[in-house]
Amino acid sequence: MTKEKDGLTMLARFYDPALGHVAKSVLESHDIPCFLFDAEHTAVPWDLGLAMGATRLMVLKSDVDRGMEILTQEKIEHD
Repeated sequence: MTKEKDGLTMLARFYDPALGHVAKSVLESHDIPCFLFDAEHTAVPWDLGLAMGATRLMVLKSDVDRGMEILTQEKIEHD
């Protein structure tokens, strides 16, 4: 599958948007393109953030296995 036709999929969820940004930076340092969805919504008071859902770290489907390996190696906790 080429990256041009590769869709995005959720790699991890974070209830702390700051940790989502850390994970994004780590993956990007390993040349894995990724995006954070809903980070702004979860930065509100904790009870509203939980009700609205979590920050989602999205990667290309072809990068899921490598991305999970990196998050595990770096001990970045996620759902």
